[in-house]
Amino acid sequence: MGKKRLKTNRFSIMDFDMAHYRTTDSYTKAVDKLFAIATNEITNAASKADFDPDKPFSFDDYPKVKAQMQKTVASLTSKVQSVIETGSRKQWLFSCKKNDAFIKSIFDTSKLKKSELKQMTDKCLDALYAFQARKVAGMNLSQRVWKYTDQFREQIEHALDVGLGEGRSAQELSRDVRQNLNDPNRLFRRVRDKRGNLVLSKAAKAFHPGRGVYRSSYKNAMRLTRSEINMAYRESDYQRWQNLDFVVGFEIKRSNHEPLCKCSTCEKLVGRYPKTFKFVGWHPQCMCFAIPIIEDYFSEGRKNDRVNRLKAALKGTEAKKYISPETIDKMPEGFNNWVDAHVEAQKNWSSTPYFIKDNFLHGSLKEGLKIKLPIVPEANVDPLAGIMPQINNARQIASKWGLTVQSSMLEQCVAAKDVPKIKSRIATIEQKALMMEQADKKIRAKCDKWGLNTYILDQAMNAHDSSLILKAQAELETRYLNAERDYNTYISDARKAIKEANSHKIDASDVQSDVDIVASDIRSWLMGKANIKQRLNGLMGKLSKMLTGGIPTPPDDVEEDLNVGNVAIVMPKTPSVTYTKDDKSKTFVERAKNFFDAFDALYGSNENCQPGFKTFWRTIKANYATYKGQPTLLDVNVIQPINKHIGKGLGDHLNAIAHLGELSAAKDLDKIPMKWRTLFNGYIKKIESADVAKEGYISMYREIEAAYNIYQLSSSKMAIGYGLGKISPKMPYQFFEEMKKKLNIDVTQSMPRKRFFDSLEEYVPLSTVGTGHDSCCYYSPAFKYVRMPWNRTSVKDRFISSDKYLTKIIYHEFGHARDGLSPTGEWSSRKEWKDLFSTFEKKINKDGGAAIEAAIFQKEKDLNLAGIKTKNDVEMLGALSDTIQSLVKGHRFIWSVGHSVSYWKGDLKFKEFIAHASENYWGGNALFKELCPELYKEMCKLMDKMK
Repeated sequence: MGKKRLKTNRFSIMDFDMAHYRTTDSYTKAVDKLFAIATNEITNAASKADFDPDKPFSFDDYPKVKAQMQKTVASLTSKVQSVIETGSRKQWLFSCKKNDAFIKSIFDTSKLKKSELKQMTDKCLDALYAFQARKVAGMNLSQRVWKYTDQFREQIEHALDVGLGEGRSAQELSRDVRQNLNDPNRLFRRVRDKRGNLVLSKAAKAFHPGRGVYRSSYKNAMRLTRSEINMAYRESDYQRWQNLDFVVGFEIKRSNHEPLCKCSTCEKLVGRYPKTFKFVGWHPQCMCFAIPIIEDYFSEGRKNDRVNRLKAALKGTEAKKYISPETIDKMPEGFNNWVDAHVEAQKNWSSTPYFIKDNFLHGSLKEGLKIKLPIVPEANVDPLAGIMPQINNARQIASKWGLTVQSSMLEQCVAAKDVPKIKSRIATIEQKALMMEQADKKIRAKCDKWGLNTYILDQAMNAHDSSLILKAQAELETRYLNAERDYNTYISDARKAIKEANSHKIDASDVQSDVDIVASDIRSWLMGKANIKQRLNGLMGKLSKMLTGGIPTPPDDVEEDLNVGNVAIVMPKTPSVTYTKDDKSKTFVERAKNFFDAFDALYGSNENCQPGFKTFWRTIKANYATYKGQPTLLDVNVIQPINKHIGKGLGDHLNAIAHLGELSAAKDLDKIPMKWRTLFNGYIKKIESADVAKEGYISMYREIEAAYNIYQLSSSKMAIGYGLGKISPKMPYQFFEEMKKKLNIDVTQSMPRKRFFDSLEEYVPLSTVGTGHDSCCYYSPAFKYVRMPWNRTSVKDRFISSDKYLTKIIYHEFGHARDGLSPTGEWSSRKEWKDLFSTFEKKINKDGGAAIEAAIFQKEKDLNLAGIKTKNDVEMLGALSDTIQSLVKGHRFIWSVGHSVSYWKGDLKFKEFIAHASENYWGGNALFKELCPELYKEMCKLMDKMK
């Protein structure tokens, strides 16, 4: 049977500690807010008093203000104490959670006895209560909080004196008082300047609280909060580790995130400590952290101890206590040196740090430790003594490069004292570290060359996680390649444009000068890239204007003033049925009824179903009637069949009922701009005039979704931020927040044309969730929507990899919808489109499409050789090859992308031809225009007429 080994679940004490520090910060901010509220309450009361400017302000002279002050301070004291007690308890328990995770990370707790598991996971709540009830310098927590709120009371009296004396309003007074309380030195100077030495003497205690105490009562209270919660967290660690016999000590390390990283005390006191040493931080706000040092639970010594305890239990005797030879039994040398250096200095201290009070007799360094140090039996000569320098060096290297797996394997070999394996592990660490170091130097050199920031790599190095380091190196490599590609693209495009300009006698001297400079000096490119590109774009614009004369383009979008007129909103009526998405927490009866009622309302009494779904609906109706009252059979015969088809478009139509219900209940329809209200009201009136009882809500699907879309756009922060006047009310709202959330794409950075959506005769809904059968975007004539399944990886990756694809696919798929939903008949049936298709079908098939096919492949080869081929190029070439595939006989593949041969049935070749024409006209396609200029021009001309 194989030897049991430790489980290797991922666990990080630093992650827990950093989460603890973030939580602790939230408690200190809560205390800061309580002080701010208290300040406002007192200053508001003081501002209403009839203040005598000829004498210093005193609460005793104003009974009402004093009463308010006393009430506020008492409340403040109580609330601050509550924050500290709550925080210390929660972080005590968070420490317990950390240690539970620590235990689970090293072995399978399900294999432990209940008594062992109970001991290991004991939360030590009695110790928590004792900690919260303890006294410090003779004061319990309530008294310590009162000490600082009382200091606050004294200081606010003087702050009010200064503010009131200058005749400020209540708001100005509150602001000035808060500033003065946050900066007592400022208040100190102002009190002295205004009142002279007599008032300063009276306020001396408030301004000189003593060494180690802030002048600011705010800061004192926040430090008390942070210190108490930190100590509770570390005290919980200490109590738990005492119960874990496989914890043989702990190591104190510096935090990489510590703001005061040059703390001399923390630097000197790092090291490995006996577990009996109580560590609650070296000083207030200390961010050092302790890592338990463990002995392998399945080591020979521990296995023998368990056997000995079992034998003793059987004999009724007491087993000899096992002490691990790995037990830390001495204080670190740095700690001892620090103690020796401060024995005499302690005599002059006004206060003693907690770690000295907790561990030294009478809290005195001179009297020595009061804790009991473990006594470790003398062991044989350590076989590792001769290679410890190499082991420690490997540990440092592994830590630097985040080689946690290799470090863990090394530690296992060290624990087993297996010298040959230790040497092998050290060699592995050194080899991997060398590879990472070389990669680090290379990528930093590349980043330096191309002016790229290496901040993400620096952060990853500080985290000491090899996966993060490798990820950062890969990201920087991508940025480097993009930067290099951008440069190469410019050089290639510029030289091509210069050559073209010279052949047409167009002045290109400024671009030629730029190319000459940046070709020999990349730094010039980095410093002036924007202006250099702008000059090239200017030249290319001249060339384009000359070469593409006669190709129509859409008119520019114009921002509308939507706040014209005074149109009252028509309130939608509540739909006849309520529909919610299937909730599996409800009963089968409830779920079946939710579906049945919704479908019954969707289809109406005339059973106005989607094509191909009437038999399905009749079967569901019959099953619902048959199995009503039989939950399990309702699930099998109603719920499951519906859920099987819900993703095919049925769910989108059902959602329209929910959307109408949402509109009818909305209280904020008045946010819809005036100019959009006429359109919104038209949709609502059409919905309410329809006979939905007979024809079902499906007959008004697009009208409901159109009204809902206007409401959603009017509520979208992204759309409002971009400007509703620059957006068509027919542009689906999902392109804003939903696209940003699902794809991390900001549509406002590559906004489709407003006039394109305005050109749609009616609103076309967008479905963004697909099933396993959806591998691409498409327009559905049966369901009358465009589906872009952003939840499907193939679609998601395509959107993310190409910024051109976003507008391309919008103009393509909604172009299909514009064709199919035209009120004058489908465009694909019109003579002008068939004539254009036929003309180029004949031209392309003169050589079977060979010439244009060769041109496409040559263009791809040229782009690859230049090292500038991008996903946008792939999309543009793909659109061209797909168009040619619709024209060529047999519809064979022209390039590496396109539709299958079986796709081109019936009039689909005309429909694809029209959709690509829509792409070209509304979004442009530089490679299509370059390789097939005549077809591109004629497509755009005909599309221009369809506006």
